[in-house]
Amino acid sequence: MRVIGLLFGLLLFASCSGSKTYVDKEYSSWEKKLSPSESDLIYKIFLIGDVGAPSLNVQEPTLKLFKSQISQAGKNTAAIFLGDNVYTKGLPDTLSADRANAEARLNEQLKTVKDFKGRVVFIPGNHDWDDGGKDGINAVRRQEEYIENYLGRGKNTFLPNNGFPGPIDLKLMDKDDDERLRKDIRLVALDTQWWLHKYSKPYGDTGDYDLADGGDFLIELEDILKKREGDFLVFAAHHPLISLDTHGGYVDPKTHFKYPVIGSLNAFYRKAFGREQDIPHYRYKEFSNTLQSMFSLMDNLIYVSGHAHSLQYFRKSGKRESQHYIVSGAGSKSSYVAKGRDSEFTHQGKGFVTLSYYGNGSVWMEAWEPLSDGSKGKLLYRTELKEPYSDPLLNEDVEKLPDVNYTDSVVVVAPNKKYDEAGSIFRKVIGNHNRDLWSIESEYPVFDVTEVRGGLELVRMGGKGQSNTLHLEDKEGNEFVLRSVDKQAGKIWDEKLKKTFALDLAQDQFSILNPYAALVIPPLADAVGVYHTNPKLYYVPNDPQLGLYAEQIGGSLALFEEKTDGDMRNVASVGNSKEVVAYRDMIREVDNDIDHRVDQEEFARSRLLDMLIGDWDRHSDQWRWATFEPEDKQGKIYRPIPRDRDVAFMVMDGIAPTLA
Repeated sequence: MRVIGLLFGLLLFASCSGSKTYVDKEYSSWEKKLSPSESDLIYKIFLIGDVGAPSLNVQEPTLKLFKSQISQAGKNTAAIFLGDNVYTKGLPDTLSADRANAEARLNEQLKTVKDFKGRVVFIPGNHDWDDGGKDGINAVRRQEEYIENYLGRGKNTFLPNNGFPGPIDLKLMDKDDDERLRKDIRLVALDTQWWLHKYSKPYGDTGDYDLADGGDFLIELEDILKKREGDFLVFAAHHPLISLDTHGGYVDPKTHFKYPVIGSLNAFYRKAFGREQDIPHYRYKEFSNTLQSMFSLMDNLIYVSGHAHSLQYFRKSGKRESQHYIVSGAGSKSSYVAKGRDSEFTHQGKGFVTLSYYGNGSVWMEAWEPLSDGSKGKLLYRTELKEPYSDPLLNEDVEKLPDVNYTDSVVVVAPNKKYDEAGSIFRKVIGNHNRDLWSIESEYPVFDVTEVRGGLELVRMGGKGQSNTLHLEDKEGNEFVLRSVDKQAGKIWDEKLKKTFALDLAQDQFSILNPYAALVIPPLADAVGVYHTNPKLYYVPNDPQLGLYAEQIGGSLALFEEKTDGDMRNVASVGNSKEVVAYRDMIREVDNDIDHRVDQEEFARSRLLDMLIGDWDRHSDQWRWATFEPEDKQGKIYRPIPRDRDVAFMVMDGIAPTLA
C-alpha cells in the first residue's frame, strides 16, 4: 500500500507542477538565436486550427492577435485554418435551430480575413464532418459553399473541394516572383477526415484523378512528393501524425484522481486502442504510419495540423536534412499535452504558429499565445526549421576566385595505401580483402570543375551514409555526380563512439571493396546487353572553385558519371531513354496500368551479370528504370539500369568476418 501511495503521490506531483510550456533542453537558449531581419522576409504562413468555438460576446483573444499579425504581413502571406471550424457538428442545414449559432462561429473567423490581402485556405476537420456522423459529407459541402460565398475569393478557399480527400497541390509563391527564392513555396491540402470517415464519402472523378479507394489517394500523394521534391513543401491537414495530447494516447495524470478506476481505465484504453479520432486507433494508426513512411525520404518537409488543442513541434530526421511536424490546434480551446517524449516544444494553452521564409533560404517557425484580450501576444518559441542555402563559395564572386587550369594535368596516386599497411596477424584475423589493389599507384586526370563538360555548377554535397557525393549540373541542365572512391566510416556515428577503436576497424573494412570495379562494368555490360552509366576516375584537387566542398572531397580519387534520372536521350548506354525513373515510380505505374510492363528478359540478364561480378548490394534504390514506348503503342516498357557498383568484385576473408 505504501508503494501504491507513493506512486499516486508522484503522479499527483507531476500533474500539478511545472510550466505549461515545454522546450527541450538542447534548445533552451532559443531566444539567443535571432531570425533574419524583416527586410529579408519573402513569405509568411499563419497556421491556426480548431477555432470552431470562439467567444461570441467579445472577440476571441487568439483571433484578435491573429488578425493583428496578418494585417501587418502584406500580400506575400497565407492564412491557413486547420479544421474543426465549427463545433460540434459542423454547419447544419438552414432549417436547423443550430444554424444561426454555427454561422456566428464561422463568421468570427471569416471576419479576420475578409479584407486580408494574402491567400486564405480553410481545411475541414472531423467536427466539420458532422463530428464523424452520417451527415458528414453534406455538412462539409455546406461549409465549403458558405465560406466561399462569404469571402468571395473563388473555389480555392475551402480545400480540398467537394468532400474529396485531396491532395490539392497549391502554389503559394513562384520562385520567379523573387530573385532570392530558389524554389517554389507550395501548400498541399489534405482532408484527413475522409480517410477516417466510416459513413458515406465521395469517390470518382476528383478533377485531378479518379478516386476508387484510399490507394488512389496515396498514389496521387506520392506523385506530388516526387514532382515537388525540390520545392518548399507544406502539407496542411487536420489530423496530426504525431501528438502528445489525449488523441495521441496521453491523458492528464489528474484524471486518475478525479475519476478513480474509471479514469485509469479510460487512460489505458486510449493509449492501447484509442477511439476513432485517436492515433492509437487501428484505422488512424495505419493512416499515420503510411504517411510517415512516404515522407521518410523527404527533406525539409513540413506537416502542419490541428485536432489537438495545444501547440506542439517535432523535429525528425529525413534523408539528408530534417522533417517537421507541427500541431497548431489551440485557436479557441486548450487541453492537456504531455512534455518531452521526442518533442522539441509543447504548449498547453491557446495560440497559433507561423512559418517565415527568408531570402537566405532559411525557414523559421514561431509559436504565439494571446495575452489578456489578445491586443498583445507573447512569443513562446522560435526555431530555425531549415538552414540558409548551402553556399560553398561563401558568397564570393566566382570570377574573383583563383581558377587553376588543370587541363591535361595528371596525378600519380594510389586509392588508399593505408589499407595495405596491415600486418600478417591482422590480415589473418580481420582479412586480407582487396588491400593490394588499394595500394597500386596509377596515373589519373585531374578534375577541373570549370572545364569538364564545358564547366559545371555546384548543386549540393550528398552522401549522408559513407560516400561523399558532389552533385553537379552543366549549362544545359544535365546532372552529374562526383562520388569518392574510398568510403568514410562513422559519418553519422555518435561523437563518443567515433573516439573508440571501432571507427578504425570499421574504416579498415572498406578494404573489401575493389576501387576499380566501376571501370570494369561498362565493357562487360555492353558485351551482354545490360544498361550502364559511364564512370570515369579523376583525382579531385583542393580547388578553390569547389569552395567548402573541397574539404570533403578534395585530395582524393572520385568517380564522375551521369546522374541516372529524368531525360537521358543523349546517353546511348541507357538506350537514349527520354524518361528515366526511380523504382517506386516504376512500380506505381506498372501496378496501375495493365499495359505497362517490365522487360523481364533484360532484368534477368542484369541480375545474372550481378551474380557474375559478385555485386550483392542491389536494393531498390540501386536501380533506375528507362522508359520506352513499344511498337504496338500499348503502355510503357521499363528496362533496368543497374547503378552504384561499389560492391562489385568484393573480396571478404579473414577469421573474424568468416565467423561473423
